[in-house]
Formats: sequence, C-alpha cells, structure tokens
Amino acid sequence: MKVHASIRLKGADAPQLSAGIREQAVAAANALERHGIDVLHVGRRSVSVAADSRKIEETLGVLVKPNQTIAAPVQASDEELNDLVDLVEVASSPIAFG
Repeated sequence: MKVHASIRLKGADAPQLSAGIREQAVAAANALERHGIDVLHVGRRSVSVAADSRKIEETLGVLVKPNQTIAAPVQASDEELNDLVDLVEVASSPIAFG
C-alpha cells in the first residue's frame, strides 16, 4: 500500500530555525532516496515523501496501518536518518465526496 508522509527535521519545532536547516533537509531527502523512498517536496521544516508502507516501516521504524493517521517518532535503521529527522506523520487516505 502506497502512502504519503511528512518527515519532520530534527530541530524544526524550534521557534527559530537553525542556519543549516536547508542543508539538513537536503541531506535527509538524499538519505531517504537512497533507501528507495520517493521525495516529493523538500520544505523548510519537513520532507514530503511517498513510498510503500513496508518501506516506511523498514526505513523509519514506524508502524503504518491502512487508512490510519499516525504521528510517531523516527526509529530509523540508518544512523544518518536518526541524526536528521525525528517525526513521521502519515495521513489516512482522503475521502471523496460527490
């Protein structure tokens, strides 16, 4: 099952972003791509991605269940990712009306 997720950068919840936050975002995006996760957008505080739920689970250590919204701390298998990101948010599938 393919899911979309937002992966928050470490330190992104601080009132003032650090000067190196952009480089941190790019490094996180590159690390995620090396693990086979598609990067959709690199933002100021997070990286938006799309991947199979199993890939998210394997790479970031977060259990993803179908049609369930989650926000969970990263427990990545890759130390570089653990140093760069701290939270994964996965939204449930949208509901179409009409």
